[in-house]
Amino acid sequence: MTASHPDLTKPISLAWFTMGSPTIVEVAMRGTADVAVMDLQHGLWDRMSAHTAVHAASPRPAFMRVAANSEIEISRGLDTGAAGVIVPMVDTAAEAAEAVRHAHFPPLGHRSAGGVRPQFQGAAYAGAGSSRSGPILGVMIETAEGVRNVDAIVATAGVDFIFIGPFDLGLSLGGNAQALEESAKEVLKACRKHGKPCGIYTANRAAFEQRRAEGFSITVLAGDVSAVMSAFAASA
Repeated sequence: MTASHPDLTKPISLAWFTMGSPTIVEVAMRGTADVAVMDLQHGLWDRMSAHTAVHAASPRPAFMRVAANSEIEISRGLDTGAAGVIVPMVDTAAEAAEAVRHAHFPPLGHRSAGGVRPQFQGAAYAGAGSSRSGPILGVMIETAEGVRNVDAIVATAGVDFIFIGPFDLGLSLGGNAQALEESAKEVLKACRKHGKPCGIYTANRAAFEQRRAEGFSITVLAGDVSAVMSAFAASA
């Protein structure tokens, strides 16, 4: 199974999965979002269920929001056969460059070759680090420090897109809603300067539409927790 790559030159919609159920992924990805995101940081996924979820999302591509910016977490996320990873809490260009090295095979990085699904692709997969056919890497800006360093983070070679985590960023800014909006605009401006897509987590359809209108090209159409909650609430 070869992971398909979404076209980042166009707006893409995400479906965000936290509950750890490949079955929910399979049901939800029938004609909805462009990309399935398995949240390995805050979600209930283990290695087997995340592996199975990539197939459940097929033929649509999957991203893994990994638990941390570490060699083992990024490697395990990509070993599922996912098209890419989203790395949380990236505050500096040095951290962004480290994520790039973790995500790519030599000569671009130092990722170890292995896993079950990657072996289906053999030598072609192992050589992916030398070309643009390699994994897509998104890094998250979720702190005031990240915003201060945004220009250098976005400019980092090998970073394909930026994704804003508004909840953690809001906490970092002391709950100041105006500061959050100003920071989001600053991140978007830096992405436009460097010609890279900018995304932001959106909790509902209204926020999805608003952020798209503002120029954010990677947004969340729906999440499994909120979808299940709203469906049962409507039934009740």
